[in-house]
Amino acid sequence: MLDHITSRVIDGNLVIADAPTTQGTKGPISVSVAVPSPKSVTITRGGSGIITVNGIDGPTFTVTVPGDGVLRASETVARLDVRLGGAGDPELDQLVARDALAVVSGSGRIVITQRAAWTRP
Repeated sequence: MLDHITSRVIDGNLVIADAPTTQGTKGPISVSVAVPSPKSVTITRGGSGIITVNGIDGPTFTVTVPGDGVLRASETVARLDVRLGGAGDPELDQLVARDALAVVSGSGRIVITQRAAWTRP
């Protein structure tokens, strides 16, 4: 299975991607990564993948979904910044934020739980 994925750090970001290969996978691939609390998650590849992020603990958490994909996250942050540019589905209702900014410029939806001010761009 390891020959189907690559991982590397680029400018301080962990990038997990499909390995360049002529054969696709026959089913879903699950990758688990243990890191200190992340500050942001960006889905850069389209498709029907699901990314789950647990244990987020920090002042700000940024989510960027330019295409398809599902992102689930949990815990509590002071500020949540979500930007959706495609048909993605950030399911962030288990991630509680005091303040939130949610921008949808595609056909997807954003689900969040927020405790104070709602910011509209």
